[in-house]
Amino acid sequence: MPAEPPRPVLRGRTVVTTRGQRGELDRDLARLGADVVHVPLIATADPDDGGAALRDALDRIGSFEWIVVTSPEGAARVGAALAGTDVRVGAVGTRTAEVIAELGGRHPDARPARQTALDLVGSLPDPTGSQRL
Repeated sequence: MPAEPPRPVLRGRTVVTTRGQRGELDRDLARLGADVVHVPLIATADPDDGGAALRDALDRIGSFEWIVVTSPEGAARVGAALAGTDVRVGAVGTRTAEVIAELGGRHPDARPARQTALDLVGSLPDPTGSQRL
């Protein structure tokens, strides 16, 4: 017997989502009958230096023990530089980890069960000794 489609339990409700791009949450809410209003509260822009500081850091990527990435956009900017390195990688969320895997050819070493920056920090090893984050 085929699975029943979800009941429109949110029919008549309006839900505002605030992520940078529409995604799975928006689709799931709409499938449940919600009127989804997408209002992105985060904008991604190039840095004032045109990316010079990032390029410099990525040129020295082997000197770091950890790279911590907190967004898919950040992962898109550093992912390829991770390929072939032994620098450890932390990712705050599922989509960020997916981008790292796609571009860097590897899965993050740390990714918290709850997708928050605070939980990511808690999932990292104690930064004592020589570890540079």
